[in-house]
Amino acid sequence: MHTGNNIAGKISFYASAPDVDSARPLDFLKKLDAAESELKRITNEVRAQLEYGETILIEIGKAKHVIDESVLSLIDEAQEMLSKMYHSLVECQPAVNAGCEQHDNLPVVLEEAIQTFKEIFDQQESIRWAVMEHNVDMLPKGKSNPISSSEEIDAFFTSL
Repeated sequence: MHTGNNIAGKISFYASAPDVDSARPLDFLKKLDAAESELKRITNEVRAQLEYGETILIEIGKAKHVIDESVLSLIDEAQEMLSKMYHSLVECQPAVNAGCEQHDNLPVVLEEAIQTFKEIFDQQESIRWAVMEHNVDMLPKGKSNPISSSEEIDAFFTSL
């Protein structure tokens, strides 16, 4: 005769209460989700900027005129904000890593955000240098004056 011990074991397992003492509070989990969503949103916006920045770098190389260098101050301002955000994210990373469990996605999303902010900062620096180098290349070229002797070198420096 079968006593149903197998079913009794299953019912016992089913009826056992979850370990609520070790569960994290719901408001904490909601804050984790909100932080993750916001970091993903910001990271996606910055990635779109990175794509746009690639087209800007190409256009700088093709430009046939001097580029207004007042845009460099805009890059300075943007880089200052990016630097603050980057350092803020890096500063909070140890606490996030310590407060999250292995299955939480926030540490991964945070690391992606940090790397994306570094990439956009570096790209803006590339754009800055591309503008300055382009403008130097666009300056009028003077008449070349080959110098081949020490007397010509002295005469050249005297003329300055």
